[in-house]
Amino acid sequence: MTDQELLDRMITTLKDNIIREQAARGVKASGRSARSLRKEVTDSAGRLYGLYYFLQQEQGRGPTRTLEPSTPTLRERIFSWLGEKGINPTDITKESLAYVIARKIHNEGTKLYRKLNKGEANDAVKVGIEDGINAVIKQYKPELVKKMSISLRSQIVKDIK
Repeated sequence: MTDQELLDRMITTLKDNIIREQAARGVKASGRSARSLRKEVTDSAGRLYGLYYFLQQEQGRGPTRTLEPSTPTLRERIFSWLGEKGINPTDITKESLAYVIARKIHNEGTKLYRKLNKGEANDAVKVGIEDGINAVIKQYKPELVKKMSISLRSQIVKDIK
């Protein structure tokens, strides 16, 4: 197995573990963040990329600190999220509900953010990465040790010359 193939398998294992952990912890509305995960592998490095809000899934979103509106606005994103979750309120319009939720988040941050400030944790991405790394080590340890051993021997030979 080439270095690039090994890295590709390792990054794929990490990606699969993050997605599995998100699903297990209910950190999923549309599945967009899981689908956004993409890998980039060369013969010497591997990277896993995802949407900008992965950190918010882990830590929540704090209160708004600026007066400049985002594009789309938080209310618009929440309106879309309500649709993705299939939430159809009966006592209030979906637009009004999106407004109320956005106002609460602007003022106090998300529920996850508030929980974390009380010491509760949501480590879906972190656990997914840690479990993925452990799975990679367990699954690919013999191959990694062999490659590291060959690499070290090559370096020692170069240093001796």
